[in-house]
Amino acid sequence: MKKIHIRDIQSDEFEALGEIMIDAYSSLEGFLSSQEQPGYYEMLRHIGSFTEKPATRVLVALSDHAEILGGVVSFVTWLNTALVEAPPGRKMLRASSCWLCEKI
Repeated sequence: MKKIHIRDIQSDEFEALGEIMIDAYSSLEGFLSSQEQPGYYEMLRHIGSFTEKPATRVLVALSDHAEILGGVVSFVTWLNTALVEAPPGRKMLRASSCWLCEKI
């Protein structure tokens, strides 16, 4: 059984993860191509820039040999209670992520 290690991305891994994400999205049947949506693919190419945003983490999945297998960008936002019907005086946590692994 292969072990997968998950941790925060390091700056020297930004480019490699960006390329993995571009490869993954561009191979999805029916997904817009880089010619149809160049801005989105440019954002993927610079996926490491998300580490500069508040309440955002970029995680990588690594093999036992430190090969990047994929990654996830996780956005965590505290929402106003009225938006999510939380009990009075409480706030709800919403987290969304997109997991893309190619080499597992």
